[in-house]
Amino acid sequence: MRVVAVARCKDEEDIIEAFVRHTLCFADDLVVLDNGSVDRSVDILKALRGEGLPLHLFQHRDEVLVEDLHSNWLFEAAIRQFSADWVLFLDADEFVHVRTPNLVFRDWLLSTPSDLCGINVLLENYHPLPEAAAAPVGNVAERLTHRWPSMPPVPKIFYRHRGGPRPSISAGHHYLSADGVVLPCHTQADVVLAHFNARSPWQLARKAMIGWLRMEASGTDARNTGIAANYRHMFDLLMDNPDVFMAQVIDRRDDLVFDPLPYAGGPLKYTAPTDETALFIKATSEFALRIARQHGARVDADTQVLHRLRARIADVMPVP
Repeated sequence: MRVVAVARCKDEEDIIEAFVRHTLCFADDLVVLDNGSVDRSVDILKALRGEGLPLHLFQHRDEVLVEDLHSNWLFEAAIRQFSADWVLFLDADEFVHVRTPNLVFRDWLLSTPSDLCGINVLLENYHPLPEAAAAPVGNVAERLTHRWPSMPPVPKIFYRHRGGPRPSISAGHHYLSADGVVLPCHTQADVVLAHFNARSPWQLARKAMIGWLRMEASGTDARNTGIAANYRHMFDLLMDNPDVFMAQVIDRRDDLVFDPLPYAGGPLKYTAPTDETALFIKATSEFALRIARQHGARVDADTQVLHRLRARIADVMPVP
C-alpha cells in the first residue's frame, strides 16, 4: 500500500521543515507544489530533498484563485506519477495527529469501510499565546501547545484510490465529487489534523492580505463562490482595526485546551527565526508588483483599457 501526501506551500519557512519531517512518518512520498514563495521555503525544501527524503518539489506562481486547479494537479500527480493507493490532502500547516492510543496509522487506513472512497479528517486549530509569538524560535509544532476547545467541523480528505477515473477534489480539500455529486467519506475521530494556521500576528496578517487580494483579483464569480471567505473577515479587520487584529491573534483565551501535538519528525536542521514584519513587507510587495505588472500588460495589449481609465476624470465630484 503506497501512501502519498500532497500539499501546497506559500512562504512557510517557519513551519515547512517540521511539516515535511512529520508527514513523512505517515506517508511514503510527499509532493509539494510551491506557489511562488519569496522566503526560504524552497531552499529548505531543496535541502530536505537533498537528504534523500522522498520529497518531490514543483512550483507554479499565480496571482488569481486557482486553488482547485493546483489541488487536482497534485491529485493527478500522486496517482499517475507516484502510484498512490492513498492520497493525504494536506496544507503545509496541517499535521497528522493520531488521537487513539496504540492506533497503527496504516491499519487505520485499511479499516475504512469498503463502500467509501475516503476518510473525513477534522481540523483542530492551535492558538499562539503571547510568549510563543514573542519568541518565534524552534519547532512551531512543539512551541504551540494550546488549541481551541471546538470549531465547526471542517474536514480534509484522505482518499483511497482503487483504479479507474479519479474524482475531483474541491478547493481547500474539503470534499470529493464525481459528475457533480459529492462522494460520501468515512467520518471518524481517531485521527485529526493539528492546524497551525496562526503562528504570529504578522504571519497571519500576511496570509490574510495576500489571500483576499488574490480573491479580489480573481473577479466577481470567484468571490461569489465563498472560497476563502475567512480571508475576507481577517482582511476587513486588518484594514479597519489593525491593532485589534494583531491583539486577537495572540489573545490569551480562557477556554484554550493544553494539547501538545506528539510531533514525530525529529530535530530540525534548516529552520531559522523569521523576521515576520520584514517578510510581510516583502511578500505583499512582491504580490502587489505582480498584480500591477499583469495590469500593465493588459494596458499594453489593449489601448482602450487605458483610454477608459483616463476617461474617469469625468467622474470628479465635489466633496460634500
